[in-house]
Amino acid sequence: MKCSQCENEAAVYCEHKKEIQCKTHCTDCNYEKKFAACPHASIIITQSALSTPDGTILLQKEDLNENHIQAFRKAALKFKEAMDSAEVMESLEKEASTDHLTQTLSRGRIEKTLEKTKSGSVVMIDLDDFKKFNDKNGHLKGDEKLREVAEKIKESLRKTDFMGRFGGDEFLVIMPETSQVEAEKIIARIKEKTLSKTNSSITYGVSEINNDSMQALKRADDELIKNKNQN
Repeated sequence: MKCSQCENEAAVYCEHKKEIQCKTHCTDCNYEKKFAACPHASIIITQSALSTPDGTILLQKEDLNENHIQAFRKAALKFKEAMDSAEVMESLEKEASTDHLTQTLSRGRIEKTLEKTKSGSVVMIDLDDFKKFNDKNGHLKGDEKLREVAEKIKESLRKTDFMGRFGGDEFLVIMPETSQVEAEKIIARIKEKTLSKTNSSITYGVSEINNDSMQALKRADDELIKNKNQN
Protein backbone atom coordinates (compact mmCIF):
# COMPACT_ATOMS: atom_id res chain seq x y z
CA MET A 1 0.00 0.00 0.00
CA LYS A 2 1.50 3.32 -1.05
CA CYS A 3 1.44 6.62 0.80
CA SER A 4 -1.09 9.13 -0.56
CA GLN A 5 1.70 11.72 -0.76
CA CYS A 6 4.55 9.70 -2.27
CA GLU A 7 5.65 6.25 -3.47
CA ASN A 8 6.76 4.94 -0.08
CA GLU A 9 5.31 1.53 0.77
CA ALA A 10 5.41 1.68 4.56
CA ALA A 11 2.40 3.68 5.79
CA VAL A 12 -0.52 3.97 8.20
CA TYR A 13 -4.17 4.79 7.63
CA CYS A 14 -4.50 8.02 9.59
CA GLU A 15 -8.02 8.47 10.94
CA HIS A 16 -7.30 12.16 11.53
CA LYS A 17 -6.43 12.99 7.91
CA LYS A 18 -8.50 10.17 6.42
CA GLU A 19 -5.48 9.22 4.30
CA ILE A 20 -2.77 6.58 4.08
CA GLN A 21 0.48 8.25 5.05
CA CYS A 22 4.13 7.30 5.41
CA LYS A 23 6.53 8.26 8.19
CA THR A 24 7.80 11.24 6.20
CA HIS A 25 4.41 12.77 5.48
CA CYS A 26 2.55 11.99 8.71
CA THR A 27 4.23 14.96 10.39
CA ASP A 28 1.05 16.23 12.04
CA CYS A 29 0.89 13.03 14.08
CA ASN A 30 4.30 13.62 15.70
CA TYR A 31 6.03 10.53 14.33
CA GLU A 32 9.28 9.65 16.06
CA LYS A 33 10.73 6.18 15.64
CA LYS A 34 7.72 3.92 15.26
CA PHE A 35 4.64 4.00 13.10
CA ALA A 36 2.63 3.12 16.18
CA ALA A 37 3.48 6.57 17.54
CA CYS A 38 0.68 7.89 15.36
CA PRO A 39 -2.32 8.27 17.73
CA HIS A 40 -4.74 8.25 14.80
CA ALA A 41 -3.58 5.03 13.15
CA SER A 42 -6.09 2.19 12.99
CA ILE A 43 -4.08 -0.20 10.80
CA ILE A 44 -0.31 -0.15 10.32
CA ILE A 45 0.87 -1.25 6.89
CA THR A 46 4.48 -2.32 6.33
CA GLN A 47 6.23 -4.40 3.73
CA SER A 48 6.15 -7.41 6.04
CA ALA A 49 2.73 -7.31 7.71
CA LEU A 50 -0.59 -5.66 8.44
CA SER A 51 -0.89 -4.91 12.14
CA THR A 52 -2.57 -2.65 14.69
CA PRO A 53 -1.00 0.01 16.94
CA ASP A 54 -1.20 -2.31 19.96
CA GLY A 55 1.01 -4.84 18.16
CA THR A 56 -1.66 -7.30 17.07
CA ILE A 57 -0.51 -8.92 13.82
CA LEU A 58 -3.31 -9.24 11.28
CA LEU A 59 -1.35 -10.78 8.41
CA GLN A 60 2.33 -11.75 7.99
CA LYS A 61 4.21 -11.10 4.77
CA GLU A 62 3.93 -14.67 3.57
CA ASP A 63 0.16 -14.51 3.94
CA LEU A 64 -0.27 -11.28 1.99
CA ASN A 65 -1.45 -11.30 -1.58
CA GLU A 66 -3.21 -8.89 -3.93
CA ASN A 67 -6.64 -10.03 -2.74
CA HIS A 68 -5.73 -9.02 0.81
CA ILE A 69 -4.51 -5.64 -0.35
CA GLN A 70 -7.64 -5.02 -2.40
CA ALA A 71 -9.85 -6.12 0.49
CA PHE A 72 -8.01 -3.78 2.82
CA ARG A 73 -8.37 -0.90 0.35
CA LYS A 74 -12.13 -1.50 0.24
CA ALA A 75 -12.31 -1.72 4.03
CA ALA A 76 -10.31 1.50 4.41
CA LEU A 77 -12.61 3.24 1.94
CA LYS A 78 -15.72 2.07 3.78
CA PHE A 79 -14.18 3.19 7.05
CA LYS A 80 -13.49 6.63 5.59
CA GLU A 81 -17.07 6.85 4.30
CA ALA A 82 -18.38 5.87 7.73
CA MET A 83 -16.23 8.54 9.38
CA ASP A 84 -17.41 11.15 6.89
CA SER A 85 -21.02 10.10 7.48
CA ALA A 86 -20.54 10.38 11.26
CA GLU A 87 -19.13 13.89 10.84
CA VAL A 88 -22.11 14.87 8.69
CA MET A 89 -24.54 13.48 11.28
CA GLU A 90 -22.72 15.34 14.04
CA SER A 91 -22.92 18.55 12.03
CA LEU A 92 -26.64 18.05 11.37
CA GLU A 93 -27.30 17.29 15.03
CA LYS A 94 -25.47 20.46 16.07
CA GLU A 95 -27.45 22.46 13.53
CA ALA A 96 -30.75 21.05 14.79
CA SER A 97 -29.75 21.82 18.38
CA THR A 98 -29.02 25.51 17.74
CA ASP A 99 -31.38 28.44 17.28
CA HIS A 100 -29.98 30.06 14.13
CA LEU A 101 -31.07 33.60 14.96
CA THR A 102 -29.63 33.88 18.48
CA GLN A 103 -27.04 31.05 18.41
CA THR A 104 -28.44 29.74 21.69
CA LEU A 105 -29.80 26.22 22.14
CA SER A 106 -32.98 25.35 20.28
CA ARG A 107 -36.18 24.88 22.28
CA GLY A 108 -36.05 21.11 21.82
CA ARG A 109 -32.47 20.86 23.07
CA ILE A 110 -32.94 23.20 26.06
CA GLU A 111 -36.06 21.26 27.10
CA LYS A 112 -34.16 17.96 26.93
CA THR A 113 -31.36 19.50 28.99
CA LEU A 114 -33.90 20.67 31.56
CA GLU A 115 -35.47 17.22 31.79
CA LYS A 116 -32.06 15.77 32.71
CA THR A 117 -31.33 18.44 35.34
CA LYS A 118 -32.20 17.16 38.81
CA SER A 119 -31.02 20.09 40.92
CA GLY A 120 -30.41 23.77 40.36
CA SER A 121 -32.57 26.63 39.15
CA VAL A 122 -34.42 27.51 35.98
CA VAL A 123 -34.98 31.07 34.71
CA MET A 124 -37.54 32.28 32.19
CA ILE A 125 -36.58 35.58 30.52
CA ASP A 126 -38.75 37.84 28.39
CA LEU A 127 -37.62 40.90 26.46
CA ASP A 128 -39.84 43.83 27.48
CA ASP A 129 -41.93 45.67 24.86
CA PHE A 130 -40.46 43.65 22.03
CA LYS A 131 -43.65 43.80 19.95
CA LYS A 132 -43.66 47.59 20.16
CA PHE A 133 -40.01 47.64 19.09
CA ASN A 134 -40.80 45.40 16.11
CA ASP A 135 -43.81 47.51 15.10
CA LYS A 136 -41.75 50.69 15.26
CA ASN A 137 -38.45 49.48 13.76
CA GLY A 138 -39.34 46.45 11.67
CA HIS A 139 -38.58 42.75 12.05
CA LEU A 140 -34.98 42.95 10.82
CA LYS A 141 -34.13 45.42 13.57
CA GLY A 142 -36.07 43.19 15.93
CA ASP A 143 -33.90 40.24 14.97
CA GLU A 144 -30.79 42.34 15.61
CA LYS A 145 -32.13 43.27 19.04
CA LEU A 146 -32.79 39.62 19.93
CA ARG A 147 -29.29 38.60 18.85
CA GLU A 148 -27.75 41.46 20.82
CA VAL A 149 -29.65 40.71 24.02
CA ALA A 150 -28.97 36.96 23.73
CA GLU A 151 -25.25 37.62 23.30
CA LYS A 152 -25.08 39.84 26.38
CA ILE A 153 -26.99 37.32 28.48
CA LYS A 154 -24.66 34.49 27.40
CA GLU A 155 -21.63 36.63 28.23
CA SER A 156 -22.90 36.99 31.81
CA LEU A 157 -23.63 33.29 32.34
CA ARG A 158 -21.18 30.77 33.74
CA LYS A 159 -19.68 27.95 31.69
CA THR A 160 -21.85 25.46 33.57
CA ASP A 161 -25.11 27.22 32.64
CA PHE A 162 -27.31 26.51 29.60
CA MET A 163 -29.33 28.99 27.58
CA GLY A 164 -31.90 28.39 24.87
CA ARG A 165 -34.50 30.32 22.94
CA PHE A 166 -37.89 29.18 24.23
CA GLY A 167 -39.95 31.02 21.65
CA GLY A 168 -40.31 34.52 20.20
CA ASP A 169 -38.55 36.85 22.59
CA GLU A 170 -38.42 34.37 25.49
CA PHE A 171 -35.29 32.59 26.69
CA LEU A 172 -34.79 29.74 29.12
CA VAL A 173 -31.69 29.53 31.30
CA ILE A 174 -30.73 26.45 33.32
CA MET A 175 -28.31 26.87 36.23
CA PRO A 176 -27.35 23.42 37.55
CA GLU A 177 -26.45 23.04 41.22
CA THR A 178 -27.52 26.63 41.88
CA SER A 179 -29.98 27.73 44.57
CA GLN A 180 -32.83 30.08 43.74
CA VAL A 181 -31.22 32.81 45.85
CA GLU A 182 -27.94 32.57 43.94
CA ALA A 183 -29.78 32.37 40.60
CA GLU A 184 -31.68 35.56 41.49
CA LYS A 185 -28.38 37.34 42.12
CA ILE A 186 -26.93 36.16 38.81
CA ILE A 187 -29.99 37.10 36.77
CA ALA A 188 -30.18 40.52 38.47
CA ARG A 189 -26.63 41.22 37.31
CA ILE A 190 -27.58 40.03 33.83
CA LYS A 191 -30.56 42.39 33.75
CA GLU A 192 -28.37 45.30 34.76
CA LYS A 193 -25.78 44.45 32.11
CA THR A 194 -28.41 43.94 29.42
CA LEU A 195 -29.97 47.30 30.19
CA SER A 196 -26.65 49.14 30.11
CA LYS A 197 -25.18 47.48 27.02
CA THR A 198 -28.23 47.07 24.76
CA ASN A 199 -30.63 49.75 25.98
CA SER A 200 -33.15 46.97 26.59
CA SER A 201 -35.16 45.72 29.52
CA ILE A 202 -35.95 42.15 30.50
CA THR A 203 -38.40 40.57 32.92
CA TYR A 204 -37.73 37.16 34.43
CA GLY A 205 -39.05 34.43 36.69
CA VAL A 206 -36.86 32.07 38.72
CA SER A 207 -37.62 28.73 40.35
CA GLU A 208 -35.55 26.03 42.04
CA ILE A 209 -35.75 22.58 40.42
CA ASN A 210 -35.61 20.13 43.36
CA ASN A 211 -35.93 16.92 41.27
CA ASP A 212 -38.96 18.18 39.31
CA SER A 213 -37.75 20.22 36.36
CA MET A 214 -41.12 20.54 34.61
CA GLN A 215 -42.84 21.86 37.71
CA ALA A 216 -39.93 24.25 38.21
CA LEU A 217 -40.40 25.48 34.63
CA LYS A 218 -44.10 26.12 35.29
CA ARG A 219 -43.31 28.04 38.49
CA ALA A 220 -40.70 30.13 36.70
CA ASP A 221 -43.16 30.90 33.88
CA ASP A 222 -45.89 31.83 36.39
CA GLU A 223 -43.41 34.10 38.17
CA LEU A 224 -42.46 35.70 34.86
CA ILE A 225 -46.12 36.44 34.03
CA LYS A 226 -46.68 37.86 37.53
CA ASN A 227 -43.64 40.13 37.23
CA LYS A 228 -44.66 41.36 33.76
CA ASN A 229 -48.17 42.22 35.00
CA GLN A 230 -46.62 44.31 37.77
CA ASN A 231 -44.56 46.39 35.33
